[in-house]
Amino acid sequence: NEQATKETFTEDGWLQTGDIGEWKENGTLCIIDRKKNLVKLSNGEYIALEKLESVYKSTLYVSNLCICANSLQSKPVALIYPVEAQIHNIAKEK
Repeated sequence: NEQATKETFTEDGWLQTGDIGEWKENGTLCIIDRKKNLVKLSNGEYIALEKLESVYKSTLYVSNLCICANSLQSKPVALIYPVEAQIHNIAKEK
């Protein structure tokens, strides 16, 4: 696909991966996200939905979830399928 190739490579041959990185104090580069995975919210903030999903899925309380965002809104929305046993345990403690 010639158009995709033009969009992916610079005129001098460099590949534009879309990776977002940050330089660490020790001089190493850490890839922290991908430009195409970011969503811009109405307040101008960029968020990475995959990263949010990863954080919440790593808890004891979330079995599965889906996070979506609308660029006309200032916050994302999550549909969460909880781990029922954990939710029952929390309720018993209260």
